[in-house]
Amino acid sequence: MATSNSRDFTLTRNNIVKRAFNFINIYDLNNTIDSQDQDFALDLLNMLLKSWNAETRQSWNRQNATVFTAYQDHQYDLSLTGDNWTKSYVNTTISADEASGQTVISLTSTTGMTAADRIGIELDGGTRQWTTIVSVDSSTQVTITTALTGAAAAANTVIAYTSKADRPLEILTATWQDITTSVETKLTQILYEEYQYLPDKTTDGSPSCFMYHPQLSTGKLYLWPRPADVNLIINITFQESIEDFDSQSDNADIPQEWEYALMVNLAAALAFPYGRYPEMDKIKQEAMMLKSLALNYDNDNTSILLSPNSRSNSRTNY
Repeated sequence: MATSNSRDFTLTRNNIVKRAFNFINIYDLNNTIDSQDQDFALDLLNMLLKSWNAETRQSWNRQNATVFTAYQDHQYDLSLTGDNWTKSYVNTTISADEASGQTVISLTSTTGMTAADRIGIELDGGTRQWTTIVSVDSSTQVTITTALTGAAAAANTVIAYTSKADRPLEILTATWQDITTSVETKLTQILYEEYQYLPDKTTDGSPSCFMYHPQLSTGKLYLWPRPADVNLIINITFQESIEDFDSQSDNADIPQEWEYALMVNLAAALAFPYGRYPEMDKIKQEAMMLKSLALNYDNDNTSILLSPNSRSNSRTNY
């Protein structure tokens, strides 16, 4: 018996919509969907996915990223236009003393760096200057956009990355690490109220706890104590939002195991506005069952240790 040896089945956005309409006998699969019906279904489809953001903590949309701290800065904006943070970066060191005003920088290695990348250079004054790479001149040299505002000695650290990550829905875990070592130390997540009650938010040192406020477009990460060294980085695991459907050829930003549940749930959402009342109850039951199966399948298969909550309330983000 021959098998396909293929496991890449997926549906495009428009195919999901077409099959949902067919599921409730609105359109035959061979018919072209009216543009207004298509737009209405697409709005429902995107709203449906966004609503799943609010109730799922699945492993497939967890991501790891790193926040690069600034000297004596306790708050960081996490978004595509926020502070310096990313899912992937490279780090190296300066290979020769560089004077203030220099734009051509000697590095131990430029591996992984490209033109237009963000680059952060540790200055002798204890801060990190961020600019962009104009060109990677060789395996040990880059030219930067903005000249150094201070001297940078050999062995000072350098960080480079291409793009920022999007706003986390939730931060699940966080650690701090000295970028010059591989050792990480766990941070404790505290409540919004607990952070506000800290008597001195200007205490400097290695962070021991964090608070995350997701907000609408830019998440706010608060650290305490505030970092006293720019070589302290924060490694986080966070829940990422499910991507939008923007183009007709987009595939769903979900695993294959969720696609049938998504299509049937869209059909259930379309049944009422299109007056498919006899089918509605049955479809809703199937939609709920399929969604429950998908949720249960993708949960962590590990033991959970429960202990009394010693704080005043369970964790809540405001």
